[in-house]
Amino acid sequence: MVEVYKVIGALLASVLLGGGIVAAIVRFAANWISKRTLDHYNNKHAKELEQLKADYSEALAKTNHELEKAERRHYLYSQSQFELYNSLWKQLVYTKRLADELWKKADPRKLPSFADQIAQTKFVIEENMLLIEEDHYNNLSALMTEFENFGVGKQKLVEIRQSSTDEILANIHDVSKMIKDNGDCKDRYDKLVTQIGDSFRRQLHG
Repeated sequence: MVEVYKVIGALLASVLLGGGIVAAIVRFAANWISKRTLDHYNNKHAKELEQLKADYSEALAKTNHELEKAERRHYLYSQSQFELYNSLWKQLVYTKRLADELWKKADPRKLPSFADQIAQTKFVIEENMLLIEEDHYNNLSALMTEFENFGVGKQKLVEIRQSSTDEILANIHDVSKMIKDNGDCKDRYDKLVTQIGDSFRRQLHG
């Protein structure tokens, strides 16, 4: 019986030892496969991540380049507009000064220079329309119309005053109306110049 037990024990040990080896092999194979699978996934994920980073970097560089171009364009536009508005404001102030002088005294010798100044200012406005804000352009156009109307009114007064006393007396009602119309026109261009000056200041100071 002892020998039988020994044989049975040997068989069991052999089976258990064989099963342990198999289990160890299975465990090793599973670990190896898991590691290879994980390495493959990580490598694939790393490549995808690097590609995403490269794509985003390229897109960011392109966006930054476009932004820099836009900033340069905005700077050039703002600088050009600043210089234009300063120059244009000087034109407006000089035109207003000539109109104010005509308001004080309708000197016929000053009418041609006033008309020339209006024409020059209108030319500057039209030539630089693309740099002038739309509401500023509309106000400037209205101002030029008021200056022209004022000049026409003064021209008519000069012509009447050069007439005979009888003609002046006969047209005294028209003369009074012209003086009033010129006064109203002066009030309008004064307000427009002030309004334009304020809007220019806000535009240039942001």
